[in-house]
Amino acid sequence: MRAAIAFLMSFAACISLTSGAVLRVPSEYPTIQLALSAVLNGDTILVAPGEYIESLVAPPIDFLIRGEARIDSQTTEFSVIDPTDLAGSDTLRCVTLTGGKVNFEDIVFRNRSEMTWGRPGTRPAGIVGDTTVREVTFERCIFDSVQSGISQIDRITVKNCRFIGSLRTAVYTGLWRGRLYADSTWFDGATLGLVTAGRGGYIRDCLFTHRGGTRMFLGQGDSLVIERCHFLGLDTLSIQAIQIRPRCGSKIRDCIFENVRYGGSGILEVIDTCFQQQKGWECAIELTNNRFIDCGSPGGNPSSGGEPIYVHCNNVERGFLCKMDSNRVDQTHDIRGIASGIRLKSSAEIMSTIFGDSLTLNKPQIAIEDMAVHDTIYLRLNSFAQDFPGMDFFVEGNSVVDARQNWWGHESGPFHPQNNPAGQGASVDDSIRFIPWLNSDPDTAHHDTSEFVAPTPQVLLSDKFTLSAYPNPFNAVTTLVIEVARAGEYEVLLYDVTGRVAANVFRGKIENRASVSVDASELASGVYFAQLRRADGVLAVGKVLLIR
Repeated sequence: MRAAIAFLMSFAACISLTSGAVLRVPSEYPTIQLALSAVLNGDTILVAPGEYIESLVAPPIDFLIRGEARIDSQTTEFSVIDPTDLAGSDTLRCVTLTGGKVNFEDIVFRNRSEMTWGRPGTRPAGIVGDTTVREVTFERCIFDSVQSGISQIDRITVKNCRFIGSLRTAVYTGLWRGRLYADSTWFDGATLGLVTAGRGGYIRDCLFTHRGGTRMFLGQGDSLVIERCHFLGLDTLSIQAIQIRPRCGSKIRDCIFENVRYGGSGILEVIDTCFQQQKGWECAIELTNNRFIDCGSPGGNPSSGGEPIYVHCNNVERGFLCKMDSNRVDQTHDIRGIASGIRLKSSAEIMSTIFGDSLTLNKPQIAIEDMAVHDTIYLRLNSFAQDFPGMDFFVEGNSVVDARQNWWGHESGPFHPQNNPAGQGASVDDSIRFIPWLNSDPDTAHHDTSEFVAPTPQVLLSDKFTLSAYPNPFNAVTTLVIEVARAGEYEVLLYDVTGRVAANVFRGKIENRASVSVDASELASGVYFAQLRRADGVLAVGKVLLIR
């Protein structure tokens, strides 16, 4: 009986959410706030295109606010909430949530920098909630020059949104609180942390473009999954680039890290508490099929940092933290830290990683630092670049480095002055077990895998959907080369650095590969982003530089 009553109550709640009233602004209610004063559970507030100079306070119920005009690449009229010109707007927000579950669709939020001019200590923000807000969802929304886009909400979902020119943060759930679910969203700007996910979440098919200041992404907590994302640095970072403090079930896979500059710790930093956990620990984070392109230290004279991957414990204990598989370090930019590829201060397993031929000179591809007696580094089926140091110890401890069955860039194996003086491959330090080695690239080698089972080779992200340009930089005309994994209808848009569409480059069917000429003679000089899309989201992004 109780089950039947619970079912009927749940069914009634669903009916109420799907059959609520529609409140129209401004035809029925002159302002959005007046509509919010009348809204009930399950209602929809439908907002006509126009600018609404309001700072809204939402009631603690479940409802939807939707713009009449669906936001896509063809949209010219928007429903805009912008409190900038309100009196006292230096402390006002676009929307304050006080509870319930609220959905926003096809809305533009603005909270421009003019609000802070000459007003020290200002706190403008976009969407702010508290612990009583169960969930907030945004679909096809734009946050345009908002000081702090979304903050202090325990469950945040963004789909097909754009955060352009964020002044401080784009999304901030809070430290060690709040889950973030982001899909096909562009996060741009920020002088503080661009995105913070405090208790895990799922970040998929997103683009991160950072303009200096502190970190690009901070992820904490259980079951944090980041996949098919592109992290693109546009300026030097001062505090961390991408820092992950994982718990069980965390994965980063199929991502691209490009042109990220940081003079402190690594570009992708994984840090967690160690307690002598052994290889095979079920809560180790997985880094799979990621690619690092032209990452490293900034210009000037930083004393350290820039390593593409840095994995370490945050306490004096040591333990197994990370499984790496099928990652690739293509090239690096003037790294001032101790490794041109991976820096380790914990136990880890590294499989099928490829190091390119454009790395920082005199920096080992893997650097092992201050290891404890029980720490073990396992490496199999990796491809080292021949002309750079392979593996070195820094502050050597009593750890074991099992580096058998790897390709060191030459069939004669790695160079070691005592154990393999005839080796012409990448050099290895003492206490590294490297015999036997592979005498050809792992793609063609036949070797004993009785101790380790090689993973199924995975196709890199760039082999699925790619978009490149030549010449780049260019003066007036460039050609985009597009490759797709399967035939279908696609479009290519050109965005400027503010996130606005500068040109509709292509729309039509692509079977496998297409070349598209772009005439930018009427565009201003600067950086643009070419974006390959289809109906279900963004597939690839390429940066082009127009120079007059």
